[in-house]
Amino acid sequence: EGRIKKHKISSPSNTFSTMSVPSTSQSLKLEFDDTTETTIHLKFKPIDPFTTYKLCWRIYGQSWDGDAADSRTEDILSFGNECAIEAVNCEPGQTYECRLIGIGKNGDEILASNIVTVDTVMPDCNSTPGKCCIIS
Repeated sequence: EGRIKKHKISSPSNTFSTMSVPSTSQSLKLEFDDTTETTIHLKFKPIDPFTTYKLCWRIYGQSWDGDAADSRTEDILSFGNECAIEAVNCEPGQTYECRLIGIGKNGDEILASNIVTVDTVMPDCNSTPGKCCIIS
């Protein structure tokens, strides 16, 4: 396993478009890493030829289009290593769906990853593995 590389995220956008996914032998796999009250930490392994990726996240059940979803775009300079990416400004105690999109050279959204469903942490909860948070 390679080291996880963190890259600066730039160009936040709330714009989504419908994409056509071409037949390809490559797959883009998004994986859960960790979560806090307001941030979801994810990781993925970049695939050639994509050097730009768009992370999209929404509250479970809402539309991927319009203001209900949020996104950030990230440029990747090298291949072969795992990259870390974050969904930020999330609401505590919510269920989110996240997906990653490979962006083509012309800026077209070409290849979408699997969808990862994640719960953000409730405020004042201790997220110790194997322990529960009791809300009264």
